[in-house]
Amino acid sequence: MSISRSSPPLVFGIYPSGASATDPVTPDDPARIEDALARLQGAPGRPFRVRAYAEYHDAACDLTGDHLTPCDVERYLGKGRRLDLVAQFQAHSGNTSGYAAFVRHLVARYGPRTDLLQVTEEANVAGGHGLDGDFPQVHEALVAGVLAAKDEARRRGLARLRVGFNVATTEDGDPFFGVLGRLGGGRRWSEAVDYVGLDCFPDVWDHPVAPDGQPGDLSDAVVESVRWLRRELPAAGLPAGVPVVVAEHGWPTGPGRSPERQAEVLERVIRTLWDRRGDLDVVGYTLFALRDARSAGRDLFDQFGIVRDDYTPKPAFEVYRRLIAGADQAGSGHRGAVQVRQGGDGDGDGALPVPHRAR
Repeated sequence: MSISRSSPPLVFGIYPSGASATDPVTPDDPARIEDALARLQGAPGRPFRVRAYAEYHDAACDLTGDHLTPCDVERYLGKGRRLDLVAQFQAHSGNTSGYAAFVRHLVARYGPRTDLLQVTEEANVAGGHGLDGDFPQVHEALVAGVLAAKDEARRRGLARLRVGFNVATTEDGDPFFGVLGRLGGGRRWSEAVDYVGLDCFPDVWDHPVAPDGQPGDLSDAVVESVRWLRRELPAAGLPAGVPVVVAEHGWPTGPGRSPERQAEVLERVIRTLWDRRGDLDVVGYTLFALRDARSAGRDLFDQFGIVRDDYTPKPAFEVYRRLIAGADQAGSGHRGAVQVRQGGDGDGDGALPVPHRAR
């Protein structure tokens, strides 16, 4: 017998700039970014998330200035577009109480316009990458930040703001989760975490996949990444069914990586998440990134965009736009929100319409 239930909305989003590991990023053109976001969002009012980052360095300006990346992100909000805000912990001092105060400041400053507040960035990744996992006391900062964010949101009546943290896929039994479980220590912690984000980059860096249609292909890799996270969550003192947001996913173009394949990857990943959204309980997807940092660059980071650094679209732009619109068509009455009917296989009940491919 099939059991019907409504899932939380499946909400799409994007990081509206570019990022490079080796080369200067060409300056943003806010007017062109606004235009691109409006085209992706489609109908005004359709929920759509705009990702931004704030860094805590244990400096005097952390609680006095506005230091979001990209710096113009607030002009991109409104008409259904809300923040997906990352509070990074980049303090060599390991000052966790200062970080908690910083997170409260972000809630006070941006909370009314924020959908997701992600506390730390890939805190489970260490090894000289410059991510939050490289900084002392990051586990303690994560727990303190989540508790502070949830407390501040409740105090201010910000019922729409969801608090969580993210991870990158590592190995089974990652000790990171056990440390969180010991530090969190109970109901207050588990009730403060509204979602967990997953940064998922199969077929990028050291994550090769099999050819499409074969075991271990792109679709299998995405599903296994979510399943891996669900297996780890109980060690963190969290229920295995906590909602998951794919917080960052992308596939860069460049030498040996064609724009056409980027469009195929994007479509395959989103369709896989859509088809499995019921049993995986994935409630959001954010693409990294809107534009290339430097379209002539040869580093993997340089060409993550679905538009080039002059804002001319790659084929993936039109694919993403049509998939977002298709999610509305396949939903059951909520603009921008996808309702899931679970049967014995746990899959969603609406087929995602096939977009016309941009060439």
